Amino acid sequence: MSDKAKMPLTEARYLAEAIKNKLAPYCQMIAIAGSIRREKSFVGDIEIVAIPKTELVQSELFGGNVPKRSKAFSDTVLSFGWHDKGDPAMGKMVKMNLHEGISLDLFICQPENWGYIFMLRTGSDWFNKEVLIKRLHDRYYDLEDGWVKLKGNTVHTPLENDMFQLMRLPNIPPHYREEEAYYKYLERIKYSASSGS
Repeated sequence: MSDKAKMPLTEARYLAEAIKNKLAPYCQMIAIAGSIRREKSFVGDIEIVAIPKTELVQSELFGGNVPKRSKAFSDTVLSFGWHDKGDPAMGKMVKMNLHEGISLDLFICQPENWGYIFMLRTGSDWFNKEVLIKRLHDRYYDLEDGWVKLKGNTVHTPLENDMFQLMRLPNIPPHYREEEAYYKYLERIKYSASSGS
């Protein structure tokens, strides 16, 4: 993102909220992640995590009805700008180059792994590498294709708080998920606990 112009936070948040509101009728859950959620002053791209609603559609191959994302969801995603990569009808990630000159990264997950994907896509890169991945690996968890695993078994993480519990951490607000701010926040919590305040 360093090679692209960045958008001020207020403008990026306004645009992200507009996109979220347009997609919301076709989603079970949808939320803004990335540097907007971390409240960075300038934003290189808009990141949104969503669980699209599905509808039962007749399967020509197997017979019977199968769940499928609505065409309205896919059409709405594609209406935001120029399609770069990913399939809104079936994929886990779609990248759009928006009319406003910034990109949209739309990450699609399921209710059972929402917490993990939402945390991962909130970032920061430092937090993901040095906190999320390391603390889970220290506790023998694996990260595999968008899921948390323990000894080969899938661990459901429907809430972001589930991830903090797995990592044995307090709930770290998004704007403290940068290296310096993270350690200051932990020190503050430690001080508050020791002083009884």
